[in-house]
Amino acid sequence: MKRIIVGFMSLLLILSACTPAQRSEYQRFDQSTFDAGFDTVIRLIAYTKDRQEFDDYFEQMTIDFFYLNTLPVFRR
Repeated sequence: MKRIIVGFMSLLLILSACTPAQRSEYQRFDQSTFDAGFDTVIRLIAYTKDRQEFDDYFEQMTIDFFYLNTLPVFRR
């Protein structure tokens, strides 16, 4: 009887480990630019639902870096 219980518990353990992983609704996107000021490469890595949303964030980041580059604090 002990063998049956141990065998059944082992089978449950093996089957529970084989469940498929949940897929995230977010995708990883990555883009770099050299034209956003500061004479350096600026890279954005983000997880968004689609490419359009990522492109909107990337455009806003580029605008923000252009603005920061015009501030006198960052100029030498």
